[in-house]
Amino acid sequence: MDLAGWIESSVSAMGRAQTARIEPLYGDASPRRYVRVHLADGTSCIGMDASDERESIAPFERIDALLRGADIEAPEILARGGAEGFLLLADLGDRLLLDLPPDSPECARSYEAALETLVAMQQRVDPAGLPDFDEAEIRRELGLFPEWFLSRFLQEDLPDALLEDAFEGIVDALLEQPRVFMHRDYHAANLMLLPDQRIGVIDFQDAVAGPVSYDLVSLLRDVYRSWDAAQRGAWSARYLRLARTAGVLDASVSPEQWALWCDWVGAQRCLKILGIFSRLHYRDGKPKYLASLGQTLSHLLDCCRAVGPLRPLGRRLAEYPERVQLRTRELMQQTALSAG
Repeated sequence: MDLAGWIESSVSAMGRAQTARIEPLYGDASPRRYVRVHLADGTSCIGMDASDERESIAPFERIDALLRGADIEAPEILARGGAEGFLLLADLGDRLLLDLPPDSPECARSYEAALETLVAMQQRVDPAGLPDFDEAEIRRELGLFPEWFLSRFLQEDLPDALLEDAFEGIVDALLEQPRVFMHRDYHAANLMLLPDQRIGVIDFQDAVAGPVSYDLVSLLRDVYRSWDAAQRGAWSARYLRLARTAGVLDASVSPEQWALWCDWVGAQRCLKILGIFSRLHYRDGKPKYLASLGQTLSHLLDCCRAVGPLRPLGRRLAEYPERVQLRTRELMQQTALSAG
C-alpha cells in the first residue's frame, strides 16, 4: 500500500473527516518524506513516510512517548503503519524557529523558550535504555570528515597524527561530561513555534544518552543561522543558570569549564557536519547542503581557536575557507547545469 492509500484508510478508521488534499512538505537530510493531510472538516495532520528506513519507526515512537510523557511538546502519533514505515502525526503547524527574523523581539523570546525547553527535556527525560553516544559512535562521526569532506570534497589529505591528536582530545572531552537525554539535532529547523510561546520538538528519532552540552551547542552554533559571540555567550550563560537550578548541572561546573565543554563539542559536531553535508551531495544527490559548508567551517575554526589542543588543526584548516567557497560554487554550478 502506498502512503496516500494508507492515509485514507487510517483517517477512515479513526472516524475523521474524509481526506480533501495531500500536500508534499519539505523533507530533511534523511530519506524520510512528509506530507500535510488536509481533511474535509478543515483540520490537518502530518503523514510520515519512512518506508526506506523502516527501522527508524520504532525509535521515533519510543522517543515520542518519552517526550510527551515528560510534558515536552512533541507530535502525538495518531496512527501507526509500522510494517509499511508510515506514521500519521498531529500537526504542530508550519512555523519554525528558523523562520523568525533574527533581530525580532519574537525571535529573542523564542530562543529563551528553546533554552527552557531544552533544560526541561534534560531534567525530565530519562536517557536510560537509549543508545549511548560512546567512543565508537563519536569516532564514527569524526571519520566522516576525512572521508567525505577532505578526500572527496576538497581532494585534500591531512597528516594522520594531526587528526588523531585532535580526535583523541575530542573523544576524552565529550566522554567526561555528564550524560543526559540528547536530542542530537536540537536547532532552529527542528523547533516549532506553538501558541503561548511554547516550543514543539521534532526530528528526535536519533536521540541518545550523551554529553550535556551537545544540544545547546547545536542550537547556538546552528549551521543555518549565525549568532555573534556576545549573543551566544549570553544564551549559554542563561542556559547554565537554568540547568543548575534544575539540577541538570552541578554548581561545581564553572562558566570557564562550561565554555570549554561547549567548544570541544562544537568542534566534534562541525567536523561531523562537514562530512555529512559533503556525503549528502556525493552519495545522496542533495547538493543544497553544500551551501552551509562555509558557515560550518567558520564555527569549527572558532572552536579550534578556543581550545588549546585543537589549535594546530585550526591553523591548518584556516587555509581552507576560500577553497571551500570556490569548490562549493563550482559544484553547485555543475549541478545546476546538469539539472538544466
